[in-house]
Amino acid sequence: MVVASFYDFVEAHRFDAAADLWTDRMLAEYPQDGYIDGRFAPTTQIDLNRNEVVALNSSAGTAVVAVDLIEYRSSGPSPRRFIGSWDLVLTDAGWKMDEPHF
Repeated sequence: MVVASFYDFVEAHRFDAAADLWTDRMLAEYPQDGYIDGRFAPTTQIDLNRNEVVALNSSAGTAVVAVDLIEYRSSGPSPRRFIGSWDLVLTDAGWKMDEPHF
């Protein structure tokens, strides 16, 4: 699933691969250098406790994925827990993350 892959990539500091899972709209609003590379540079571990599709509209090509995760960091507050959701859209390249709600 795309959300789990995103968090696996940022945990491994594979930021370009993580950015490939965001829509063009998302990257325009939240540029990779600040919102992925910079944001997750101190991340050492992510425990994804919930990654569940809670809404799916196949005809519109949209989905909502509920997320509950704990992030561990080498600097700053750690651990930190995030509970929320991601809006996903279906593109020619597959499902992409389009909007966070945390």
